[in-house]
This record gives sequence, structure tokens and C-alpha cells, in this order.
Amino acid sequence: INRDAERDGSIDTGKISDIVFNSMNEIVFSVDRNYHIGIYNNKFFNLAKKLKITAFQLERPIYETGAFSKIVDIGDYDEIFRTGHRKEKISRHRKDGENITLEYLFIPVIENNTVGSVITIIRDITDLEEARKHFELIFREFTDRQDVMKSLYTGLGDIRTALYQLIRLIEKNSEKSSDPVISKVSVLMKEAEKKLATFDVEWKRYQNDFA
Repeated sequence: INRDAERDGSIDTGKISDIVFNSMNEIVFSVDRNYHIGIYNNKFFNLAKKLKITAFQLERPIYETGAFSKIVDIGDYDEIFRTGHRKEKISRHRKDGENITLEYLFIPVIENNTVGSVITIIRDITDLEEARKHFELIFREFTDRQDVMKSLYTGLGDIRTALYQLIRLIEKNSEKSSDPVISKVSVLMKEAEKKLATFDVEWKRYQNDFA
């Protein structure tokens, strides 16, 4: 926390950091090179209690407490201490008949060119994952329907073209014929042409939408 000592006076930055740290929705804790838990927030402490991890076990290396395998894979820390690379992963679990999806972020803390500890952030993204799947389903249905609509509009366009050709043929021949049937068909075709003109306006609008 950057502050102006003269202006801010004796602000307890440790207190502020603690408030901010514990207001996070994510589970946050650190693991040092000896695999001891360092800092952690209330979300992590509450999870540890649910897993029946005692205060004594929190002071011991995490590989000594089997319940920690339900939270993290110790192999992830081995890799980060060795490579010094930040790591992200998603893990899926099933609890009480429900699917739970957790997102992990491992951030190495470099001290003297060596990874001194790893900050671990665990975020429950179950709702986001379900929302993503739901969106993908909706999008797939939309795409399928769009393909059907494009085929439909193409077919309508072909019918429209054929009708115009028929109209022109009837109009051309009606001028040369005294047959009352041909004359009647010519009148009907002119009405059809008016309706096609109205259709064309909508047709072009939908063509642009599905181009």
C-alpha cells in the first residue's frame, strides 16, 4: 500500500491489508519451499475446518496431512519450485451429487532468483462453467437454425425467380392472345407481381441479416 506518511498519519497498513485479504471471494494461501502454509485468508481457514484439518496440522508440511490432497496436488508445487513458472489449471470434482469446478492459480514469489514460496488462489467457477455450457448450447441451436433459415431463404429466392419468369412469359403471350383464360391468368399474375414486390422488401432485409 503506497501512502503519504505526512498526509495519512499513522495508518495501520497491516490492518488494511488484512481486511482486503479476507474480503476476497477466493481461497488464498501460500506454501513455502518446506511445504509449510504461510499466509492464508478466512476462506482457506474455513475450508480447512470443513476438511477437519486441525490447527496443529496447519503448522506441519502439507504432505503430512492427507486431507490437503482434497485441496491441492503437491506435484504442482514441486513443478513450480523447480521451474519458477506461474501455473493455471481447472479441476472438476463431484460433491454430494453435484459437479463442482475449481480454477487454480499458482503464483511463484521470487526471492534472490529462487522461488521462495507459491501463492495459491482457488476460485469456485461452477456457476460460470454451467453458464458457459448453457451459452454454447444456445449458440449451437442458433447456428443450426440459422443454417436452416439460410436454406429456406435460398429456396424462397429460387421460387421468387421462377415466379417472375412465369409472370413475364404470361404478360408477353397475353398481348398476342384473345383467350379469356390467358387474360385472366395475366390479371392474376399482375396481382402476384405486386405481392412479390412487397415480399422483395422483406426478402432483402432478411438476406442482409443472414449474409
